[in-house]
Amino acid sequence: MDSLIFLGTGGGRFVTPTQLRATGGIVYKTGNHQIHIDPGPGALLRCKECKINPFDTDIIIVTHTHIDHSNDLNIMVEAVTKSTMEKRGTLITVNSVLEEKVLSEYHRKLLGKIAILKPGETLELEGLTIEATKCKHSHEEVIGIKFKTKDYTIYLTGDTKNYPGFEKNFEGADLVIANAALPASRELPYHMSTKDLIETLKLVKDKPGKVVITHFGHEMINLGPEVEAERIEKETGVKIEAAKDGMVLTLQHK
Repeated sequence: MDSLIFLGTGGGRFVTPTQLRATGGIVYKTGNHQIHIDPGPGALLRCKECKINPFDTDIIIVTHTHIDHSNDLNIMVEAVTKSTMEKRGTLITVNSVLEEKVLSEYHRKLLGKIAILKPGETLELEGLTIEATKCKHSHEEVIGIKFKTKDYTIYLTGDTKNYPGFEKNFEGADLVIANAALPASRELPYHMSTKDLIETLKLVKDKPGKVVITHFGHEMINLGPEVEAERIEKETGVKIEAAKDGMVLTLQHK
């Protein structure tokens, strides 16, 4: 059965170095694929703690260069390539990950394929379509991700502030993973707060089946993500869950 494993649910410059929440990213298992999304600090260790074999990973996705999304990229490439013994695996990312040397030249040569995706572009794999979506963030090159199978659609917002048309990404999704870093009482220009998420969900006509909030900053953690999840659900009527480190979500096939 397909599943999402939350190796970490923290993010930002306060939570990442203190590890109030882990920052290992998300592992998505579907069909013959094991996909590691945004392997931030501690990704490899969190794989071990969550009983995920990193040698089974065949795809890595890095949505942008910020350290809480990319820190463990190179060591994860070594796992994907069977301790550098096999040229294999696909990296899906943005161009700045290569330009800014987040991925070293050495590790770049180990991978079987590197796919640079811009918003609106897709990559077709066996039984899976991966689409990059637009983000509004402090770094120019940032993407969200949509996974589409014959049974369901998952939308990962990535690090973004809401923007005109943002709600269209939510339309008809079975599951949304929303990087809601901030509580409703806190606003920043390049991160989504729960207030932003509420405003967006109210604009969505075909509501998502479920929204999981994650990527919490320190203010969100101190307040309690579950409190904010309850607020969002009450105001929008959409089922909301606050992610926890190590949480596993199973995905139902139609």
